[in-house]
Amino acid sequence: MKTFIPATIVLLLLTAALTSTYGQQKTVCYDLDGNVVSEKQLKSLVTDGLIIGERELDGVMEKRLTQRDISGQLEPEVYTQIRNRIAEIPGYNLDKKPIIVIGYYPGEDPCNSTGIATREDIGINHVAYLKQLNRLKVAGHYNIYKNDSGLKRYSASRKWYEDKDGLMERTFFPYHYPCGSYVVIAPDGTYRGYLAEGHGGQILEDVEILKKRG
Repeated sequence: MKTFIPATIVLLLLTAALTSTYGQQKTVCYDLDGNVVSEKQLKSLVTDGLIIGERELDGVMEKRLTQRDISGQLEPEVYTQIRNRIAEIPGYNLDKKPIIVIGYYPGEDPCNSTGIATREDIGINHVAYLKQLNRLKVAGHYNIYKNDSGLKRYSASRKWYEDKDGLMERTFFPYHYPCGSYVVIAPDGTYRGYLAEGHGGQILEDVEILKKRG
């Protein structure tokens, strides 16, 4: 006796099989030199000075090992674009405080959405850092975000501005780095920064270094 399976059930089973086979997102991992490695190998390469950045590109999840300390020299036209963007922020005076500090929030992740610090604690720490920064009299701090998911936790005592056309992302933060990052930019376009979990003390050190450059 033959058993007939309804066509709808066959279709559902086929769909489930195809989803299982093809529904998983492809992941490609790269080491510091751009060589393709396994995800296990990539994780084994992480040290205090290195971090894994992630981004989705054409449906593929790309993970790349990156130096956490960043530095370089901006092209004049790129620096002008950034300066013009900062100049749009109310209250900022780039003539009196020519060094630009950008605190960058990439969106919610396991790093910036956990921890025992409350929203109020984070706000208090930020105000303390700003007082120290203001004593240097050369730099202004600018908070920018790519994705505002989870941003409320970091909204005490500071205002955030959207990276409207991805200028900061493509210039300094092309991947999603955990927690958040920062960059300090001198008037000549020289910059220094840190990817993932940079803190106020590091920012102040980089401001001092760029200040001495004149």
